[in-house]
Amino acid sequence: MRRVLLIVAAVVAVVSLLAVAWLRRAPVIAEGHLLPFLPADYVVYRVRVAGIELYVDKAYGRGDIATSALLVVFAAYVLWLAFTLRRRGTDTFQPLLIAAGGALFLAGDDMLSLHETVGHNLGFLTDVPGVDHPDDLIMGLYVLMVTAFCWRHRDLAPAGSRARAAWLVAAAIGATAELLDMLPFDSTRHVEEGLEAVCALGLLIGALATGRLLLSASRPAAPPTVPVVRETTLRL
Repeated sequence: MRRVLLIVAAVVAVVSLLAVAWLRRAPVIAEGHLLPFLPADYVVYRVRVAGIELYVDKAYGRGDIATSALLVVFAAYVLWLAFTLRRRGTDTFQPLLIAAGGALFLAGDDMLSLHETVGHNLGFLTDVPGVDHPDDLIMGLYVLMVTAFCWRHRDLAPAGSRARAAWLVAAAIGATAELLDMLPFDSTRHVEEGLEAVCALGLLIGALATGRLLLSASRPAAPPTVPVVRETTLRL
C-alpha cells in the first residue's frame, strides 16, 4: 500500500508540472492585474485551453533561480548517495530517493510557479478565514508533507550531530520564509524569496553532513591484521 501511495504521489507531481508547463504555452487572451487578491503590480496571464479560461503565473526572480539551482544540486547529491549506500547494503535507499524526488519537484515548482498558478485558479479559497492568497494553503500542505517526512526519517541525522543542527537551521529559515509569504504584507515578498534560497543552501549543507555520516557508518571494516611470523633456518 505504501509503495502504491508513493507511485501515485510521483505521478501526480509529474503530471502537475507537465500540465503547468503546457498551460504556459497556451494562447494568452489577457494579462495584467487580473486577480483582486494580488498586489497591484503583480502580472498574471489568462489563457484559453479547450474553451476553458485559466490563470497562469509566469513570474520568477533571481531568488527563484537560485533556490531551484540549489535544489537540483541537492537532488543530484542525494541520488548519488542513495545508489552508493545501496551498493553497500544499507536500507536508506527509499527515503533518500523520495528526498531527491521531492527536491526536484520543488525546483520545478519554483521555476514554473506551479503552486501560484494552482492558487490563482482557486480564488474561492480566499473565503477561508486568515487566507489572503489561495496558494498559502498549498504551501502549507507542502510544509506539512516535508515536516512529516523529516520527522519520520530523523534518525538519518542523529541528535547532537552537525547534520541535525544544519537541518534544524534550514527548517527555521524555511519556516520564517513561509510565514512571511503567508502574511498579508506584499512588501516582504523579496525577503521571503531570499530566505527560500538560503533555506535551500541549508538543506544542501545538511545533506552533505548527513551523507558524510552515512558513508562513514557504511564503510566496510578493515580486515584484521595477521602478524607475520618469519621462519629462520639455522645453518650448521
